[in-house]
Amino acid sequence: MYTPIKSDSFWAILKNNLGIYNYKYKYLLIAIDSINSGHKIIYESSFIIHSSNYNSWILIIHSDILYIYGKNWNKVLVNELTQKIDLKLYKNYEIMGTEELIYDLLNFYNIHSFNIEKERVFYEAVSVHNFLTNNIRPATSNDLPILSKMMQDYYHEEYKGKNDKSIEEMNFRIVNEIINKEIYIINADKENIASFCTIIDPDIGILFTNIKYRNQGYGKKILSYCSNLLIDKNKKVFLMTDKKNVESNILCKNIGFYEIYKHTYILINVDR
Repeated sequence: MYTPIKSDSFWAILKNNLGIYNYKYKYLLIAIDSINSGHKIIYESSFIIHSSNYNSWILIIHSDILYIYGKNWNKVLVNELTQKIDLKLYKNYEIMGTEELIYDLLNFYNIHSFNIEKERVFYEAVSVHNFLTNNIRPATSNDLPILSKMMQDYYHEEYKGKNDKSIEEMNFRIVNEIINKEIYIINADKENIASFCTIIDPDIGILFTNIKYRNQGYGKKILSYCSNLLIDKNKKVFLMTDKKNVESNILCKNIGFYEIYKHTYILINVDR
């Protein structure tokens, strides 16, 4: 079944029938909020293709980014989709969404010219391993200078210099996280912070370890600690990693997380 955005039922189906209020669709929900608040445009080429019981569906939201998400899609849905949209027409365009579906469509359209911007693995856990430690605590204002610099280092490393932040931006962010008790630290000694971990209830935010303290167990200890805080509150915890960061993915699995979803963000039909 095909439901275009012009249909009165488009938003009702999107919000009530697709099960998108789920950690897997975190970036999609952010986009929908931006559209509803007027910060993003949505074009009339947006649509949903779905089975009668909504167990299988593909969602296309055409905005400044082409959002492509799906669940249990099949050849029938894909064939119908290809009658409504031609990805070859989207030159130097950003696409975000369900990794497997997007690559299925790239193969269908025989699109080989694309750049991977960022690929994520989403994880969930209902229990994680505990590690005895007494050097984890909520961050305080005294930690601000060190944490702001560490957060800068995180952005530079995570996005390969493409999303660097000023120290003022990081100060503002860290202050709010300290006030809201959303950032925890583990000390290497009395003066040095080895790692920090932020919490964005119900998921883990950023885990970062100072380069000189890596591979010494600090990351797994603070991740376990913060994960247990959320499990105690919500019975489960979520997080995402960079798919290419082998160490991070191994760490998550080793302490009890299991993979639930893969998300991709690419630029297609790139001019060479």
